[in-house]
Amino acid sequence: MEYLLIEGGKVWTGAGTVEEALLLGGDKVIAVGSKSSVQSHPKAAKAKKIALKGETVIPGMTDSHLHLTAVAKYKVAIDLSDVKSKEEFLQRIKKGAENSTPGSWVYASRLNEAHWDRPALPTREDLDSLNLPNPIVVTRICSHTNVVNTNALEKCGIPLDADIEGAVKGLDGKLNGILHEQAGFNVVEKMKKSLYTQERVTELVAEKCHEIAAYGLTAIHPCGAFSYGLEESLEVYQSLRAANRLSLRVFAYFDFMPNLPISSGLGDDWVKYQGWKTFLDGSLGAATAAFTEPYSDNPESCGLLNHSLDEVKGWLEECQSRGIQAQIHVIGDRALDQALDAIEYVVSKRGTTSHSLPVRLAHTQLCRPDQIKRMASLRVVCDIQPMFLPSDMHMAPSRLGEKRLEMAYPWRSLYDGGLLLTGSSDTPAESINPWTGVWAAVNRTGADGKPEEGWTPKEKLTLEQALKIYTVNPYKAMGYENIGTLEVGKKADVVVLNNDIWGMPTQKLKDVTPQYVFVDGLQSVGDLTDWPTISK
Repeated sequence: MEYLLIEGGKVWTGAGTVEEALLLGGDKVIAVGSKSSVQSHPKAAKAKKIALKGETVIPGMTDSHLHLTAVAKYKVAIDLSDVKSKEEFLQRIKKGAENSTPGSWVYASRLNEAHWDRPALPTREDLDSLNLPNPIVVTRICSHTNVVNTNALEKCGIPLDADIEGAVKGLDGKLNGILHEQAGFNVVEKMKKSLYTQERVTELVAEKCHEIAAYGLTAIHPCGAFSYGLEESLEVYQSLRAANRLSLRVFAYFDFMPNLPISSGLGDDWVKYQGWKTFLDGSLGAATAAFTEPYSDNPESCGLLNHSLDEVKGWLEECQSRGIQAQIHVIGDRALDQALDAIEYVVSKRGTTSHSLPVRLAHTQLCRPDQIKRMASLRVVCDIQPMFLPSDMHMAPSRLGEKRLEMAYPWRSLYDGGLLLTGSSDTPAESINPWTGVWAAVNRTGADGKPEEGWTPKEKLTLEQALKIYTVNPYKAMGYENIGTLEVGKKADVVVLNNDIWGMPTQKLKDVTPQYVFVDGLQSVGDLTDWPTISK
């Protein structure tokens, strides 16, 4: 890019100011401030111009925790996200399998039985009733539970009387097809190896990256979870970058340690290996999140811990010694206790106050006040998903009970407690549109705007706080200082919106869309005549 002048709007820099104009040169911000000061810059006269009428300009947005390749693959899966009953579920599976050859795998995703008229997971017997000559795998929206038919179990050599942790049995003592957490790993792996080639996955990822850039996303932090069937591949993103087909920056995490002596940050400004990830518990929807007290709707269960404390300590020690950033999935407070115990052990053993790269705690849906203080002392990062609240607000009370609801989705308490928060979707769990996340963080209501005062309104974030968790904070979380704000010398990742977001009703925030998006100074969204594009 040569030079671009953006004026006539409200430039929210992310650094505490709102300015009148912005000048980009190459891949950098070269001037920002009042209209007169920016126009007087020596390069302003040569610049192409975007003349706004009061719309907001912000730094590029980041989704700090998602499973992008899994979402890309869902394009060839049966989508169950809008199914409202078991009957509709079975009809959707049957219709989706119509063109499948006998013996080939049938895959359905984004099941959310919590929205059904009669919430209950389907079973092996339900799928078997369709009499399809195919192995079937159905993945719940949280990805922590899969439901399979008898054919799928047979395909994987799993007998109906097998004793497998996380595999549910019916009253007859046989597996009912519901596979929680690790119980479903082998089935999902076998299914996906059959359905997806590397070439097909690369094309699907390219399409999805270009699609999500239109929301204002200029960077993503995809989390590879191979064991859950949510794999990611640096090779895919690197090949797209080499072909000039990558629409945004990628900072990737994986649930295994690299077998080469590499550290976080390996790569270029577009594609980097960023770190390691593990799952300490499951999800609230699947009732596998680990709590210190039993589920209110199931007094016999406190959820599941996936690993021992010694295992987690060992992994964090390796991350620390190798310069690898750790990301830990924690939803329940018992899982959070385990994570904090492990972090405290490692930093005290090394005689430091925190990891060299802050540990990222993904989700932190339930945090006791004492845990917030411990997190702040350890300087961890909290990767939150604001859209979890609108999705869970009708299910969470029965799972958690009234006492624990005050500690659920405690975003303002975390913020005021000194924690660095980053915003994300955890897609496919939620919509990848970051503006739905901004809307949820600010309002804490359902799509209908209720409750009007917000669900536990003391935990609302301000609009500026919500913007920061999607723009400034993700780069702080990884230790990068040359990007994330619209300051002179910073990378030219810029989003020009279609509204003045400061002057609109907060319930309208979920409808905000960008007019233009620039990544590294290159245009990825918008229509500027003869402007270079990075997507073919």
